[in-house]
Amino acid sequence: MSAQPRRGGILLRTSEGLAFLPASVVTSVAPVPPILRFAGAPDGVLGIAQEAGEILPVVEIGADRSALLVCSYLGEPLGLVGAEIVRAGLFESDPAAPDRLQHEGESVRVFDLSAIYARLQTMSWAARWASG
Repeated sequence: MSAQPRRGGILLRTSEGLAFLPASVVTSVAPVPPILRFAGAPDGVLGIAQEAGEILPVVEIGADRSALLVCSYLGEPLGLVGAEIVRAGLFESDPAAPDRLQHEGESVRVFDLSAIYARLQTMSWAARWASG
């Protein structure tokens, strides 16, 4: 029997339960900076913030406010606030579901950054059409 592949990243606890962010998308973890709110932001978008000299949208994924997870998705920066960081490291793949991981006997989903990015892109295009 061969060992299951391992993936590096951060294990989070959100309002939806445990989730995994791969190390390939997380660029840093920082204290939550001041967030500038703006009119017309869709639900879940807290505003924008500056982190390490870069302006990024900040999306709420839960109630915890202890850390800002700075991610890069399709080359675009994105800040996530609201998750408790449970652990960083290497995690075993779930043999029953290859798209999930195992942590202490629990199957863990991979956090869906694509859905958040799609919502931000929809917001961006809607704003362009509304102003044109």
